[in-house]
Amino acid sequence: GSMLGVLFVSMAVVLLMQVNVMETIKQENTQKVEFARLSVETRLDSVKSTLSGVSINPNFVAAVQTKNIEEINYISRIMYESNRNIRRIVILNADGDGVNLYPNGTFDQPNFAFRDYFIATRDTKQPFISDVFEALVDGQHRRVVIVAVPLFSRDQTFAGVVGASLDLDAIGARLQKIPVPGRQEYVVVID
Repeated sequence: GSMLGVLFVSMAVVLLMQVNVMETIKQENTQKVEFARLSVETRLDSVKSTLSGVSINPNFVAAVQTKNIEEINYISRIMYESNRNIRRIVILNADGDGVNLYPNGTFDQPNFAFRDYFIATRDTKQPFISDVFEALVDGQHRRVVIVAVPLFSRDQTFAGVVGASLDLDAIGARLQKIPVPGRQEYVVVID
């Protein structure tokens, strides 16, 4: 009888330990997911803040309207170098025509008025974050997410869009440092 009692007590202790370990792992995973979410949102907000700051610069808006590439590149370089989450800056005029890319590249199409980030930004006059799509720049067909902000002229008419694609590879590499590979954990980001 005492052996049976010891066996039952041992099984109860093991069961309690398993429940505690499972609860700890569950809490840890919840915290990791929350950290990953905050990490992605912080990067998006950082890019949006950078673009919003330049969108109210009257010199930048005037440069876009007059296609002053030297001034556009000067301001774009400041944006690009001040935010490590930006992979490329795309500048479109009010018709959706590509004005400039920074770092310099080539547009595969002359007009991007069909893109959701252009349409939504133009229609709502608010910043917009696109879904993942295939970029038509430099012929590489890279998957990107664009944060776009509207540009307004001095008389408050729509003057175009400044957008920045996020460096998804760098963000993904940072996110993959959160899980523990030995536990077969990984991070998947969906919209």
